[in-house]
Amino acid sequence: VHSAKTSARFAKVAPELQFIVTLFQNDLKKMRAEGKSLLEQRYLFLQNLQTVRSIYKLHNINPLVVFVSPLLQIPFFYYVAVDLRKIVNGRDPELAQELTESGFGWVTDLTDPDPWYGLPIAAGMMLYLNVEVAVGRRSLSGPTAAKSDFALLLKDLFQTLAVFMPCLASQSPAGLQIYLLSSFTWTL
Repeated sequence: VHSAKTSARFAKVAPELQFIVTLFQNDLKKMRAEGKSLLEQRYLFLQNLQTVRSIYKLHNINPLVVFVSPLLQIPFFYYVAVDLRKIVNGRDPELAQELTESGFGWVTDLTDPDPWYGLPIAAGMMLYLNVEVAVGRRSLSGPTAAKSDFALLLKDLFQTLAVFMPCLASQSPAGLQIYLLSSFTWTL
């Protein structure tokens, strides 16, 4: 919910920021064509940066908030990874026994990878859908924010990751695959 509210605030200022960036790019091209010094170009950059910061401050936006949600997932992922290492190294035999005897759908052993690749493929599809909703044409941030260069770069990066997600997760234990799938589903 917090991320959605932040995205909505970003959407309100996206046209202004895009306009400022366009002006900066045009001014920078003009300065380079005129042979202006790097010091003058740096001054122009700092002026534009200050303008962007002022807009963020005026609308109570912190651009680093975008990274909060992914960073909050790190402790959970770490916990899952540590427990899986304990199982693999034999340091928690009770947990290992419980996971090998537990199942989910067609997967009978949560410590083995999904033999039919359904979980990693579904996780990849859910990640792709998450990126489309977060940064796509019908983005929560609005159509203007979704068309920004940075948003398009992020979208391409994460959708590429989503396409390769089945390959990356296919050899992981099914328990981790279930975690990824449920996390991406909840996020969507």
